[in-house]
Amino acid sequence: DILMVFSEIGMFEKLHLAFNFLDDETLRLLKDAFIYLYDLRELRITHNDLTYFSFATLTAIFKHPYCRFKHTLQCLDLSGNDALLKTNDFALQCFQRFVDKVLSTS
Repeated sequence: DILMVFSEIGMFEKLHLAFNFLDDETLRLLKDAFIYLYDLRELRITHNDLTYFSFATLTAIFKHPYCRFKHTLQCLDLSGNDALLKTNDFALQCFQRFVDKVLSTS
């Protein structure tokens, strides 16, 4: 169970998940584990298969009452996820809502 592994390891300051073929469903499954990363300063989920549907999961992580790193996170890198911000208005609106919600939790 990934949640148990994260909680037993303790504190992460940096977590880089590049080129792991993570998609929206995988991110959703990892959501609970991310919430309990206490001192996370850098989260890089680059060059995967995320789409704009992942913004809902990311928002749920940041808005969760037990999310520990929403005040310590200095870098969230989602670059290289080509489908994340395809040039369409809906994807850009999803991104804007995500940014607004994350900033409102600070």
